[in-house]
Amino acid sequence: MLPLFLSKGDTAMQRLVVVFILAFCLIGSSVFGAEIHTAAAKGDLAEVEKVLKWEPAQLNLADKDGATALHHATAKDHLAVIKFLIEKKADVNAKKKDGVTPLHIAAALGYKDIAAALLDANADPSAVDKKGRTPLSLAKANRKKEVEDLLRESLSHTKKVKQDHIVPPSAPSNIQQSSVKDIKSLAEEFIDHIVKGEYSTANNYMNSEMRSLMPAPKMEQTWKTIESQAGKFKGRIETKKENIKGFDVALVTCLFEKTKLDAQVAFDSNNLISGFYMVSPK
Repeated sequence: MLPLFLSKGDTAMQRLVVVFILAFCLIGSSVFGAEIHTAAAKGDLAEVEKVLKWEPAQLNLADKDGATALHHATAKDHLAVIKFLIEKKADVNAKKKDGVTPLHIAAALGYKDIAAALLDANADPSAVDKKGRTPLSLAKANRKKEVEDLLRESLSHTKKVKQDHIVPPSAPSNIQQSSVKDIKSLAEEFIDHIVKGEYSTANNYMNSEMRSLMPAPKMEQTWKTIESQAGKFKGRIETKKENIKGFDVALVTCLFEKTKLDAQVAFDSNNLISGFYMVSPK
C-alpha cells in the first residue's frame, strides 16, 4: 500500500520517486483518454485551446478513471493550462471515481499556486474522497506546510461565512425577521449569479448535497435548457418567502421573453440552498 507520508531518512531521489508514484495513484493510469487529457497532461496549452475550440464538450470530459483535463494538468503541475481551463468554466470540484478532486492532487503534491488558483475558483476545501481523505489531510500527511496553511485559511473563511448565515434557535423575533430578508436576498443573489453565467459562484450558495447533485456544469446545462424553452431572461419581478412542506423557500418570480417562472429556492437551517426548482407561478 502506498504511504502518504515520507520518513525523515528519505533521500532526495526517494522523495522524487514517491511524488511521481503519488501522482500516478491519485490521477490514475489512463492519461491517454480524450485528446484534451493527453494535451493537459503534457502541459500543451496551445493544443488544449485547439481541442476546446473544436470540441467544447471535452472541457469536463472524464476518462475511464473519472479524471478530467483539470485532474491531469494538476497532477503534472501545469499552472497555465489550469488557469485556462478555469477561465473556460471547468468544474473545479469534479471527482474521479475514487472521489479525488483536483484540489486533493494539488494538496498531496504541494502545488501551492495551483491550490490557490483552484480555491479562488471556488474549489471545495472540505471535499472528501472515498478513502475519507480531504485536501488538508493529504497536505498534512505529505508535509506540504504551505498548502496546509492555505487550506486551513480557506476552511476558516468558509466556516465563518456559514456561521454568519446561522440564526440561533432562541433568537428574538426581530432577528428571525431579519433572517427572512437574508433568505430572500440570498435567493436573488443566487439567481443573479446564474444569469451572469457565474455557475461556480452560484454553486457555493448550496449545501454539500446540492453541490454534488448540481455541479456547475449541470447547473449551466439546466439554465440553458430553461432559456431555450422560456426565452431569454429579462429580469426579476418580485421575491417572497413561503414555508412549503416545512422548508423555508424563497420564491423569485422571473420574467423571460416568453413567460414568467417562479424560482423556488429552498434553504436548510444554515441558510444554504437545499433545493432549486423552476415552476409556473400560481
